[in-house]
Amino acid sequence: MQVIPMFEANIRRIRGLREAEPPVELRTAMKSGAEPDDPLKDEHGLLIASISKGSSREIRISLNEYKGTRYIDIREFFEIDGEFRPTKKGVTLRVDRFEELAEAILELGETLGYCSS
Repeated sequence: MQVIPMFEANIRRIRGLREAEPPVELRTAMKSGAEPDDPLKDEHGLLIASISKGSSREIRISLNEYKGTRYIDIREFFEIDGEFRPTKKGVTLRVDRFEELAEAILELGETLGYCSS
């Protein structure tokens, strides 16, 4: 596959997740059931990434837990009174579906021409 250089490291990283060990802090948190100590964790989970949709909306990708099960949450947030709030627009996946999600995003990248076979 011919890859646009800015995506090469991330694609290798995603495809290598099966063999890779999670960071020590995350492995410890997974064993103990605690979240990694991160200032981005709030009542909406551990913020992984945020994508702006304008001045008052954004898409957030976060790691959450509900009844002892960890989830990936991709959700639109809106700003009201200086604070971002979640909307119903989004999707929640169990973390064991991450590999499928990552592969789907790579396929999308290939379809959009960010990388080619």
